[in-house]
Amino acid sequence: MEKSFKKYQRQISLPGFGQAKQQQLFDAKILVIGAGGLGCPALLYLAAAGVGEIGIIDFDTIEESNLHRQILFEPNDIGILKTEIAQQKLSAKFPDSKIISYPFLFQESNAFELISNYDLVIDGSDNFTTRYLVDEVCQQLNKPWVYGSVSRFEGQVAVFNYPDKNGTKSLYTDLFPTPPKEGSILNCAEAGVIGVLPGIIGTLQANEAIKIITGLGTPLANKLLTYHSLFNRFYETKIGLNQSEVKREDTFENPSGLLDNLRTDLNELDVQLMQLLVKRNTLVSKLAEPKIALNLGLVQPEQWKTSLEKRLLEAENLGISKEYIEQIFSLIHQESITEQKKIYDRK
Repeated sequence: MEKSFKKYQRQISLPGFGQAKQQQLFDAKILVIGAGGLGCPALLYLAAAGVGEIGIIDFDTIEESNLHRQILFEPNDIGILKTEIAQQKLSAKFPDSKIISYPFLFQESNAFELISNYDLVIDGSDNFTTRYLVDEVCQQLNKPWVYGSVSRFEGQVAVFNYPDKNGTKSLYTDLFPTPPKEGSILNCAEAGVIGVLPGIIGTLQANEAIKIITGLGTPLANKLLTYHSLFNRFYETKIGLNQSEVKREDTFENPSGLLDNLRTDLNELDVQLMQLLVKRNTLVSKLAEPKIALNLGLVQPEQWKTSLEKRLLEAENLGISKEYIEQIFSLIHQESITEQKKIYDRK
């Protein structure tokens, strides 16, 4: 099918873009690993931009819990392979793009052959094993790849194995030299994620891919972009090359600006914490009345013990020091008793 430039006129008319850049997109081949929360928006915008060939590799089927963030799918698709549905819908909506489905697991036995057929890779996986494998194969084949990850309210984007203006390339292992211990990092199913976040990060990944293909702008080579959705904050940090630890003086483009941003975020969190404590004290005071009506004592040790055990379990799941949480909640508990005692004394 002959491709029409007319469909892409809005981006062709951009300064520095033109038909030449659009043709580069027509000629490009991009492999997207994972058709999940990150892969879905990336796939949509790559195809919408006119990327000529897009490969999708994912072995998984669609589940109901996917639907709040994996925007290519709908309830009728549950139980069907993600690659099958993605290929059908993208091909129907964007006939200019050749969509190839790989309905199997990306692993060592197929990684080299798959990536060798494409110009660059977008990784939308949710595990470290895949990322380290992508990094290794892309380095061997001299292919750039776009990293993305999300957890809870925060997401990250970076470009690896792609030279910056000085010709320097960073690898995923420069950011994470060694894989974390199994089970030490929660995945999305365990930690949760706000549905809109993968859409933002996946779209940013597609944008990086378009920049690399067309040569426009400055891709995130040797940089890690972090976005926090609760506070609408973007942080950009340099990735230290071949270092197990990134030195502070080598880390930030604008250390004073970053410091100000971090302090602002901390101040916002402090205000929110205080507001929550006020709200908590109000609720605690309300506990006194029904306790008095039920002839319950001011302090109920067993209730406090059960509550503390739950908090400590949550702390362990979040990777927070149990001792730290116990100290905080002991102080909060003492404040609760003080507030309730005021009501008991009046009775």
